[in-house]
Amino acid sequence: MNVNHLSTMRFSQWRPIGVCDNAPDGERKARMFARDDLEKVLAPGIGRNNWEDSLELRKIIERYAKDVAKLSPKAKLLKRPKVAEIRLVGMELRFAPTPGLNKESIEGQVQLFEVSFEEGGPPPPMKWPVGWIAVIGALLIILSGMLIAIPLLQEDENRSTAAQDVLCGTGRASMTYQSHLQQMLRELELYARSTPTGRNMSYSRSACEDPSGNVPKDEASLLRCVLQLQRTDSAFLQTRTSERAQFCVSQICANRLPEHQAFCRQF
Repeated sequence: MNVNHLSTMRFSQWRPIGVCDNAPDGERKARMFARDDLEKVLAPGIGRNNWEDSLELRKIIERYAKDVAKLSPKAKLLKRPKVAEIRLVGMELRFAPTPGLNKESIEGQVQLFEVSFEEGGPPPPMKWPVGWIAVIGALLIILSGMLIAIPLLQEDENRSTAAQDVLCGTGRASMTYQSHLQQMLRELELYARSTPTGRNMSYSRSACEDPSGNVPKDEASLLRCVLQLQRTDSAFLQTRTSERAQFCVSQICANRLPEHQAFCRQF
């Protein structure tokens, strides 16, 4: 759009029709107001003497200035152009399809808002690819699920361990106690076989026997096995197996059964 500045500005009437930049003649770029915006610019009460006081009019000018900045050779030299100044100027328009408008511009019947640009507008908003947004969202959901699940799993494990330990030494006639006692014996036997001394098969058979299914006999086997491990393996006391076994030992010995007294006195 070719727009030249008149050497002698004339304002025979109030009729701004668009926004232009302040480039040299022959290089100016302009954007004309749409019909609805033009009606707001020419609304009663707004004129040459008070247009600068209208906040709505300034917003309209700045909105069109953004489009002009994309065309203006001067604004293209700036990284983030923003409006520095707005002036009302008379212009000579040269639109081949609109000779009537050209004549009106020469006679001062139409004007343009001339804007100058400077560096310093707000940085453009960061645009995240849709794919990355989906991936990050999925990771956040997974992480949230893990944070919720970990305490629940730990709580379930603690409950399971507590329930298992409480069974030891109580309800000796129950099948649950017998099953737990056999499980504890197998755990001790596996640990014993893993130690350097316990790799001797004869030692393992004599110290930590397989469960027999007879509660008093299995209790005696458990007491004998724990005693042997305490004497021969210094690392045993720091294990979880030792902690569970020691609880069983304390419960068995608390029953004060005569057949176990010989072992219980050694703890």
